[in-house]
Amino acid sequence: MFVMLLSVWNSCQIPFDTAFEPEISNSVPMRVFNYMIDLMFLIDIILNFRTTFQSLTTGDEVTDPKEIAINYLKAPRFWIDAVSTIPFDVIMSIFYDSGVSQKFSLLQMLKLFRVLRL
Repeated sequence: MFVMLLSVWNSCQIPFDTAFEPEISNSVPMRVFNYMIDLMFLIDIILNFRTTFQSLTTGDEVTDPKEIAINYLKAPRFWIDAVSTIPFDVIMSIFYDSGVSQKFSLLQMLKLFRVLRL
């Protein structure tokens, strides 16, 4: 439920920030809050590597960590989670100055893939 709540927040906040670029979105508390949300999604990815699943062939619950990890890596859900969690805007700001990295702000929209989890 918590991850779903964070996804709903992102689905409203990211388009608003991208379209209107309010000053509050660049404030330190808001940046920290957004980084904490990204951290929660990263923790969710890590937990998904440890979450058991039901085998489609036998119907048994799979508890082997290696099989769980392989199953999650093969699932499209992992790639959606990975792409939406990578902070492209932060990476671009490391390699480029603020003027150029501002042009990559649309890459934040990739975080909206988190909504697919709903």
